[in-house]
Amino acid sequence: MHFVLESISEFFVKVFETSSIHGFPYISRHDLHLLEKLFWILILSVNFAFAYFAFSDQLNRYVENPTVQSVEMVSFSEIAKPSFTVCTINFINKTKLAILVEKVFGANNLSEHYEDYSKFIEIVATLNYTNSSLKRLESFENLTNINNANFLEIASEMYSDYPIIDSSSYMRVMTELNMCQSSSGLSNYQSPTNVIEDMNSKKKMCTSIEVCRVSVTPITPINTTLSRVFVTNFDEVTSGDNLDYVILTHSLILERNIIVDEIRADPKIRNFAPRGRKCKFPDEYNSKYYNVYTYNFCKMDCRINRALKYCGCVPFFYTVKLQPPIKFCNITGLLCLSNKPEWFDATSCKCMKLCESIILTKTSSKEQNLMFDGMLTIDLNFPKTSIKRGVLFDFDDLLVGFGGSFALFLGLSVLCIVEILYYALELCMNIIINCMMQ
Repeated sequence: MHFVLESISEFFVKVFETSSIHGFPYISRHDLHLLEKLFWILILSVNFAFAYFAFSDQLNRYVENPTVQSVEMVSFSEIAKPSFTVCTINFINKTKLAILVEKVFGANNLSEHYEDYSKFIEIVATLNYTNSSLKRLESFENLTNINNANFLEIASEMYSDYPIIDSSSYMRVMTELNMCQSSSGLSNYQSPTNVIEDMNSKKKMCTSIEVCRVSVTPITPINTTLSRVFVTNFDEVTSGDNLDYVILTHSLILERNIIVDEIRADPKIRNFAPRGRKCKFPDEYNSKYYNVYTYNFCKMDCRINRALKYCGCVPFFYTVKLQPPIKFCNITGLLCLSNKPEWFDATSCKCMKLCESIILTKTSSKEQNLMFDGMLTIDLNFPKTSIKRGVLFDFDDLLVGFGGSFALFLGLSVLCIVEILYYALELCMNIIINCMMQ
């Protein structure tokens, strides 16, 4: 033990006598008064504090705000054409309704509770995330054979015979607004069935050197049917709180002009944590339900977790795979959510935008009523500039900041650190050798 203490004492003597750090040699000198040594210790402490705070600012900048958005000129742009999500508003197929009542509840129009069953299926087929919509289930909560019905299966069956817009581009999806049709590249994540389609093979590209136009004509079984149409990026899905939609009637022809703002990212920003760059890439997901990251999937994941927290179940709007004991909500669970409106509030979910994305901004629109099927047409306009996320403060800058701060206030250098490490290694070796010899 005595040898160890002597070795440690010798280590500190070497460090203080030979180090180039300002003030260290004065602390180890034997000819100086104690007050002089305390003075140098005080000066060193103050300088170290200044160096620490100066470097902390650099480190905080590296961690919190290392990137910058700039505008650059572009001569050519290529993006995937936007996708449409078409949701029919409150359409009920009466023939299909009668079939479903018999299939789900084994009842016909002569049965005692036929009207209750019919009304229930109508509500399920038009149910959405809003509190007012969910509260429509209150009158059915005490009916046992209804309370545990499969909501997803009922809604999916109701729309199974509904004509698909274009089978080569669209598929049926379950959204927070109930059953819809979508041409999004991520539609498989919202499929009400186990059928998986290769949506990426249906991606169509659009360039800035051509006239880029996309359109959709909802197929409606009857002329009075209304359709809610959402426009999103191909690599995104529709969220229930998306207020940018149009209502198409059977005879409404609507034309929209949209400016395409492209956000690009320097590959180097991947070296930073999402917290610093304040955005994510699609492969940076941390969800148990979606293995791709998008802004809307993040919000949906947050809502699923909130629903589980408040009511212990997942609404049938989310076609995700659940591991027992987690289950989908029955009527009791959905009514619980209707009394907890904060479950759908995504403002506190802390979802980040994608590092590379397309922003679609409406500039003008024109509509006319004709005796034709309703149609929404989108004309895309590409500006001469794009936004680029670049690196403003990287690790090299952090290293320079560290060296500058500690060199200015303490005279610390890389060689000085190497010397200290050398003496520390020498100390360890001496102690180990001494222990082995004993």
